[in-house]
Amino acid sequence: MVTDLNIEETEPVITPKKEEDRFIRRIDLCAFWIATLASFLVYFFTLPPSVTLEDSGELAVAGDWLGVPHPPGYPIWTMMAYVISRLFRFVTYLGQPNPAWSIALLSAIFGALAAGITAMLISRSGSNLLNQSWSASHSNTDRRMEDIICCVGGVVASLLFAFSPVMWSQAVIVEVYSLNAFFVAIIFLLSYAWMCKSSNKLLYLTAFIFGLGLTNYQVLLLAALPLVFIILIKDPDLFRDFAIVAGPMALFILYHGGPKGFMESLNDKGNLHLDPMLATVYITVNTLWLAASFFLLPRGRVVALSVLLVQLGLAFYIYMPIVSDLRNPPMNWGYPRTWQGFKHALSRGQYAALNPIPVFSQNFLVAIGDYLTDLTKQFYLPIALLGFLPFTAWQISIDDKKKINGLLIAVVCAIASTILLAVEPGNLRLDKIPVLIIIPIMGVGFMTMLANIIIEFWEDIFARRKNSFGDQAVFLSVITLEAFVLVMTLQWLKVAVALGVMAFILNLTLAYMAGAFKGRTVWMGVNHVLREWVLIVGLILFFFIAKGLSGSIKSVTEPLRQANVNMTGVEITAIFRDSIMLLLGVLLPPVLLALIFKFRRTKFKPNMSIDLTSQKWIMAILIAFLTMSILLLVLANPTGDLQDKFIQKVKFISSHALYAIWIGYGLIFVLGIIITKAKKNKVAHYAALGLAALLVYAPIHKNYHDPIIEKEYGGAEQNGHDFGWQFGNYQLRGANAIDEELSKNEEPLPNPEFPPEMTQDAIFFGGTDPGRFVPTYMIYSAQVRPDVYLITQNALADNTYLNVMRDLYGDDIWIPSQQDSAKSFQIYVQEVNAGTRPKNAELKIEGGRVQVSGALGVMEINGILCKMIFDYNNWKHDFYVEESYVIRWMYPYLTPHGLIMKINQQHTDLTTEVINNDMDFWDWYTRRLTDNPDFSRDIVAMKSFDKLRAALSGLYAARGKLKEAERAYQEARILYPLSPEATFRHAQEVLMRQARYKETREMVEWLGEQDPGNKKVGHFISNLDNIEKMRNRILELEKKAQGNMNMNEAIELMSLYQKSQNIGHAARLAKSVMQSPNVPPQNVMQIATIMHAARQYDDMAKYLDYVLEKTPDGKAPAQAYLQMAQMYASGNKTDGMKKALGKYLQMSPNDWKAWLDMAKIGVMTKDIATTKQAVETALRYGGNEAMQAVQKDPNLAKLIRQSQTKPMNIPQNLLGIPQGRPTRGPIAPR
Repeated sequence: MVTDLNIEETEPVITPKKEEDRFIRRIDLCAFWIATLASFLVYFFTLPPSVTLEDSGELAVAGDWLGVPHPPGYPIWTMMAYVISRLFRFVTYLGQPNPAWSIALLSAIFGALAAGITAMLISRSGSNLLNQSWSASHSNTDRRMEDIICCVGGVVASLLFAFSPVMWSQAVIVEVYSLNAFFVAIIFLLSYAWMCKSSNKLLYLTAFIFGLGLTNYQVLLLAALPLVFIILIKDPDLFRDFAIVAGPMALFILYHGGPKGFMESLNDKGNLHLDPMLATVYITVNTLWLAASFFLLPRGRVVALSVLLVQLGLAFYIYMPIVSDLRNPPMNWGYPRTWQGFKHALSRGQYAALNPIPVFSQNFLVAIGDYLTDLTKQFYLPIALLGFLPFTAWQISIDDKKKINGLLIAVVCAIASTILLAVEPGNLRLDKIPVLIIIPIMGVGFMTMLANIIIEFWEDIFARRKNSFGDQAVFLSVITLEAFVLVMTLQWLKVAVALGVMAFILNLTLAYMAGAFKGRTVWMGVNHVLREWVLIVGLILFFFIAKGLSGSIKSVTEPLRQANVNMTGVEITAIFRDSIMLLLGVLLPPVLLALIFKFRRTKFKPNMSIDLTSQKWIMAILIAFLTMSILLLVLANPTGDLQDKFIQKVKFISSHALYAIWIGYGLIFVLGIIITKAKKNKVAHYAALGLAALLVYAPIHKNYHDPIIEKEYGGAEQNGHDFGWQFGNYQLRGANAIDEELSKNEEPLPNPEFPPEMTQDAIFFGGTDPGRFVPTYMIYSAQVRPDVYLITQNALADNTYLNVMRDLYGDDIWIPSQQDSAKSFQIYVQEVNAGTRPKNAELKIEGGRVQVSGALGVMEINGILCKMIFDYNNWKHDFYVEESYVIRWMYPYLTPHGLIMKINQQHTDLTTEVINNDMDFWDWYTRRLTDNPDFSRDIVAMKSFDKLRAALSGLYAARGKLKEAERAYQEARILYPLSPEATFRHAQEVLMRQARYKETREMVEWLGEQDPGNKKVGHFISNLDNIEKMRNRILELEKKAQGNMNMNEAIELMSLYQKSQNIGHAARLAKSVMQSPNVPPQNVMQIATIMHAARQYDDMAKYLDYVLEKTPDGKAPAQAYLQMAQMYASGNKTDGMKKALGKYLQMSPNDWKAWLDMAKIGVMTKDIATTKQAVETALRYGGNEAMQAVQKDPNLAKLIRQSQTKPMNIPQNLLGIPQGRPTRGPIAPR
């Protein structure tokens, strides 16, 4: 399989046979159909019978009703889902409509097509990989065998991808990821076809499909980088014009993305597309820019049409506002009929801002290691090694007869690794040794390919084109480089981009003029500028890599520089190991590349065994793989625990598809070697092909028999899994639905009337994703209970969601208005300031508006809005809830109701009958689920039902029913043993309240053993250690308290009571301490804090008065006085409030918010003089923002109105009076 031809210097000429005149040959179509049909049959027979959990219900309703699912809206997917749901409208499940099955079938179709296209791509490109070495060395061999090898390699590799755990699991449920895999496969097939035979039609088709694919999955944007690389190495002139046309567009978007770049703007943090008028300007400028490019650039027609076709593909996003407005579908996420809602959906505004992993950091290395480990789980380690082989197809000639063949060495090492993995005893992992040998062989091949591509590109751009122009442009480029690097060093991205754009345009202008002046083609100067900018970008990248590397090494070695830190030899070794890995990872590639260039001048010159076009193609796939894996890994910033891995897994399907292409090439190389060595032994030939085909069974066997896969992913198959249907149907219809589905051989319900069916026109709060999506599907698509009103309590603080609810339900039930929503924020802020509600979030005032950040803070506001809905509607409608985050006000109203809970109209006790019904039901249902072998293979079902039981456990714990809570938590952990929520809540709400620390430690440590990436386990154990120490110290001090205990020990015990939330004991001890003479003010302040927590406000005020009296002015920090004022306020002690706040303002006189508080105190005490003075001072320091706050307070606003007729020192501009013009009336002369 090797050749002596110097293929780096001369591109091979391939003369196709007559039957191969078309680019896609019959054998390639054969590979396509085999892979498509085989994968489709497996997918079809493993489809679920109806709706599944997670996002399935939401997406199914969106497809069934032609609606808008979660951001970014998936318009093309939704339209196709609607069509297929209409085609299979006749399919039902248990007599109810079943669009979920038909839409899951759509996933299977596109998953199968993705596999088929991948097989076709591998078959076609693999033929070119073999062609030169085959033609040179085996011209007398039957060429049909080459086609069979490529076909088998394509089919096997594509099916390995199709049956990998993640791809298979997504191709049989209602999801968008199989369609994304289809887009990735077809884009790279078209790109390869364009590389082999440049055709504008292929380029246009690729551009349109790329834009269309972005409407399905925005991460596909990362595929732009390999596409740019393909254009650059194939047609530099075309790349030049693309850079001129698309470059300014990309820089403009980058500039408007804010200092953190364009990806941040996708999280709605930048200023991208502020309003419809600005969008109109964008469209106009875009049209004029493309028109100018079309007529002025040498390749402008191709470039302008390609960019336009990308935009036409993206234009399918206009579907969202159209259907949102015209159809008012039940799934209308983000309310995109409005500009705000459309931008919210398109920019993925609901998701948290990106928090990338710092590149070269220790977390980055761990994340890469986790990804590579997961890659071996997707393909099996021996099979995954095949993906290394395309980079090992090189040889080095020692003399005329002896050669070092990298591919043969790598194949031997791969076989040795496989044997060692199968027979190795113990945990020595000797199989890693051959892998470590393959890696440097790969490095040599990669660097040789890179050197070949660089030399070819250099000769094409730098050597063969004799271009030059005036020294002005060269000088300006140097100045631009210096300015650009300086500004980027200071991380002023906007200024840097602006300078770069201006300098680039000026360079091009000078180059154009220079070329025209010298009588040459005007684009010669432009080419010269582009050459310079290639060097500039390279230098900038090197600068930032060096800067990032130095920062990362500094971070890794930080513990070595810390004083008083004792480190073990193992820890020091780990630090040096990580530092060396960072250095090698960055410095080794350029060193190796330099060595390759040096050896090219010797007789030991490394030669690739594949043609240059194939080398470029493999390099393009490498860039695509790195962007779809490593770059995406950086952006995703995985935490490393099992739960996060399960969520993140789907993001990397595209990288799995790309790696499968390399596996296909590796398999083709191996088969080629075997068949070459076997010569004309047909039995050996077909035996090798048969063994290769058997590899397809590996992922199928792994799916059903690998305990690690079952633990982390569950089974990919969904046939017979009706847990989603149970989840929704049993919630809505209770015992009636269960009785209908029970077979004669199954154990009957303990109480045939529990749980009862939801009442007519009930309102259902659905919290978790399956808790709101599956019932939505059952209500609107399966039509099980179309009378039920489904509202998610988790999104009520989002006004776009309330808009959807008003449109759907506003005529039937009371839904909060925008004013009500604003009122909920005010209630939250007021109660937090009053100390009656936990803060749970950061409160910021921006532009006069209160901003609440953090999930718990937003849930507090959601809880307030839930209470409003409940209060306004409970006279007519019964309420039920499926809990996500805890909403505390609900607990006194809640009673168990089967899988969910009922919110009663009044506070309701948990009677013995209610508890027995719940315990008996869940005892029965837990057995029914765990006895079903499919349940233990369905991770999503295990999590979902575990969450339901844990929510009911929390109800028991909140009501003080610890025995019942413990039993319920144990059942939750039986349903999903690896549940962090059930484990931690069981520990905190039951075991630790009973001081059962040993059991707590054993339970949490077991979770840590099963999920070593869960960092919360370590934090929990550390806190548990502190609690045990604190408890032991409390017992020791309590024993001392029975005899003689000094003041310091009493105060220590009081502090420990306070830390352990034993406020009653702390308050009693505090009163005892205060009976002692000469208690220091700082200790009295602590005692006052305890009394505040115990709500003994009279004692609190007395102790605070003592602190104010005994503390000299200026001796306490300003914040201490502010804290005292807030404590006085919680007890309505106005005199103390005024005194403490006055001392604070003496130390912080420019705090306008505190002056407004003083003004409110003046209103409360009817001290008009104090009020006026405080308002004047607040307005002086706070300006317009303070005026807005004053006008929102009725009493202070009244004072402002009176100030227009009575003297008051308020700046004129704050009253809306224009400055610099004469005014009438007694407006506050100074």
